[in-house]
Amino acid sequence: MATHKKKFVRGVAGKVVESIETGNEEEQVYIDIHFQDKTSCIIYISPADIFVESAQVIGWKDGNSFVIRKLL
Repeated sequence: MATHKKKFVRGVAGKVVESIETGNEEEQVYIDIHFQDKTSCIIYISPADIFVESAQVIGWKDGNSFVIRKLL
């Protein structure tokens, strides 16, 4: 299975996250990242049968990742 990564930094770097919401609306899955400055970054995922299986806050030390907190 091929992997595809895309890094989104422009417009969100340095912002403080207030909350993260996931949902399904009109056959689209979305991730809505709310920032403290009352803006948000919404990521739409299609097709709608894809869902968020888990969400975690991850830390990085010495090139190794570790789970700080499980969100879902």
